Amino acid sequence: PLAFSQDFASADLWAVLHGLLASRWPTFLEAVLHTCGRSRMHDDLDVHIVQEALFGHPPAAKLAQRSTVESLQHTRRVLCQVVLLLSHMLDLRQRRAWPRCLTPLFGRLAPHLRRAHGGPLASRWRPFREAFKVLAVACEEVRSEERVEEVRQTRLEFKSFAERFILGPTPSAAANCQIMDSLDPFGIDLDQAVQSAPPSRQVQDACESPTSPLRSQSPARP
Repeated sequence: PLAFSQDFASADLWAVLHGLLASRWPTFLEAVLHTCGRSRMHDDLDVHIVQEALFGHPPAAKLAQRSTVESLQHTRRVLCQVVLLLSHMLDLRQRRAWPRCLTPLFGRLAPHLRRAHGGPLASRWRPFREAFKVLAVACEEVRSEERVEEVRQTRLEFKSFAERFILGPTPSAAANCQIMDSLDPFGIDLDQAVQSAPPSRQVQDACESPTSPLRSQSPARP
């Protein structure tokens, strides 16, 4: 597809968008925003409650493989990954022609971002409050250069905070490397991407698929 061949920086992101449209993944994004936004995620007990709400109680074998600290770091990382993924998606939306059928996805996520912005998590952690606000506005507004820069700048600031939020005050070098390497797999600067490439054919096909969770919400085609 042309978008993949001309825009390597965002090819993986287009592939993830295809997965979102062809599956129930958006429901998980909503669950993360809803569950985490209602918690302060201030201490281990807070994170344990969120972890069980999102993933259930892990089996004994999984507990044996992962320490309590690693388990809590994983839950915090999932939240940060969702925020960063949405930031990249909205960055892409603001920068290029966007398939109309993707609009309902942001319509679904915007209310969760608004509620999270006014919830305990945002009250406790200022970077989450700022990120939720910027992402909610970007979901609801039309494309603009001002919005592109705001989304990008907020993402850069949030990534700096995310390392401290996930790892805690005294992270080990090994944990730091492992966690942060997987935090933002789409962290290539999209300013270097080709701006004229159309959306991936796979994304368009997923929009039109009868099994797409968003198909029933998509605008009618002329």
